Amino acid sequence: MQIGEGFVTFGTRSDDQFHIIDPRSTFGIGERIVWSAFLTAPADSVDLLIRILKMDNSAIGGERLILETAVTPLVRDAQIFQNRIRPQAVLDGPGIYVVRYLLGEDVLSEGFLEVTT
Repeated sequence: MQIGEGFVTFGTRSDDQFHIIDPRSTFGIGERIVWSAFLTAPADSVDLLIRILKMDNSAIGGERLILETAVTPLVRDAQIFQNRIRPQAVLDGPGIYVVRYLLGEDVLSEGFLEVTT
C-alpha cells in the first residue's frame, strides 16, 4: 500500500481533510470502502474521470473495465478527492481492482485493492 501524491489510499473511515484514518488494501465483499485520491497535480473535477478496473488475465491488457464515471462534486483546482462504495453493489465479486483518476488519458492517481468473500 502506498500513500501520498499520485496514489489512491483505501480504508473504511476518513477525516475532514479526506485523509484515510485506517489505511489498508484488503476488504470483505460486504464492507464499505472509502478512498482518498491524492493527485499528482491540482485539477478541476469537471475534467476528471474515475476508472475502476478488475485485474483479469483473460482480458486484453490484463484489466477489465468495471466502472467509468465523472468525479463529483464540482470543485476547482483540487488535489485530494474522496469517494466511497459498497463492493457488492459496484464491483464484480472478489478479486484485485485498480482505481485510477484520469485527466484525459493521463493517470493522476492510482491505487490497488483486493476484495475477498
